[in-house]
Formats: sequence, structure tokens, C-alpha cells
Amino acid sequence: TIHTTIDYAAMQSAVHAQQELLDKYDLNGKKVQSAVVVMDENGAVKVLIGGNDYLESSYNRAVSARRQPGSAFKPFVYLTALEEGFRPEDLINDQRLTIGDWAPENYKDIYVGMVPLAEAMARSLNAAAIRLQEEVGRSRVVEVSNRLGLNINDPGPSLALGVTVVTPLQLATAYLPLSSGGIDATPFLVNRITAEDG
Repeated sequence: TIHTTIDYAAMQSAVHAQQELLDKYDLNGKKVQSAVVVMDENGAVKVLIGGNDYLESSYNRAVSARRQPGSAFKPFVYLTALEEGFRPEDLINDQRLTIGDWAPENYKDIYVGMVPLAEAMARSLNAAAIRLQEEVGRSRVVEVSNRLGLNINDPGPSLALGVTVVTPLQLATAYLPLSSGGIDATPFLVNRITAEDG
């Protein structure tokens, strides 16, 4: 008997939410796949969905698919800044910037000027995150991210926008210390295995 960490009710809720999203958006008949990873602060995997239908595709996207995390990467830039001595109330300039011939934009091309780090992260401001990353150093952001298990390289100034690739499981694991007071954990799916004789 294999005793897993999976929470059946949470798993069913995730499957239902996954189907609702697929039904909600008109994807012009395209076959799309999605993945879900949910863990508790100890690393116990509560939900693990590798695709929409195992019979259609047995490829486990939650564990194997490497995708760009996008703005989900920004907290690692802010964590690096905190480790370098910045405080949540410190101000960062959220104005247009150009690095070489690259000129990233904020969502809807809206900039807010001087803003506290906490607000910049909460609002996912691109220019502020990139400016902060360049101030603390990309090598430090990469170092912190890799310490948390992401295994990335420095792709250039777009690093803060999550252009590297990680698996959903890696990203969820890297977030564990952010929600558990700094304590990391190794993901696990099996609590115990019991033979017939106990």
C-alpha cells in the first residue's frame, strides 16, 4: 500500500478549475495542455497534474516541461535586493529605461515614477524590477535563484522578466521558502509504503 501526499479534494478542485479555464477561453479549436503543482510548506505535493488527459498525452508537463516563468520570476529579484540590504519601503524608479538597444515596457505602457519596492513587486512593474535587478547585479539574482533550485543562467537584462526556462515543479519548489519563513524543502509525493505484513 502506497500512502501519497495527494489531497484528493484539492486535486479534484484543480482539475475542475483547469477545465473551466479551457472552456472559458476560445482557443480556436487548438489542443492546449496545462499543468498544476500545489505543495505545502514542507514540500508535500498536494496536487500534481501533468496535462489535461493522460490518455491523450502521458508527458508530465508539471515535472518535465521547461517554460518561461514570466512575472512569476520577479520575486527572486526582490528577494535578492532584500538580501543586499534593501527594505520594502525603499524607493525604486519605475520610469522608461533603455539598456543597450533594448527598451522594455510596462503593461499598457503605464509608469508610476518613484515607488516603494513592496508596491513595485505587488504591481509587477517591469521597469522597476529591471532597474532593481541591474542595481543589485544580475549575477546575484542568478545566484539567489539557483540557491532556491531554479538552475538558470544570465540571459541578459531581460532576466527580471522571467525569460529563462524552468519547470512548474522547480518554480513551486523555489517559492516554498518565500511562504515558510525562509525554510526550504524538498518536494515529495510518498509518505510511506506498507507491505502486507505491515
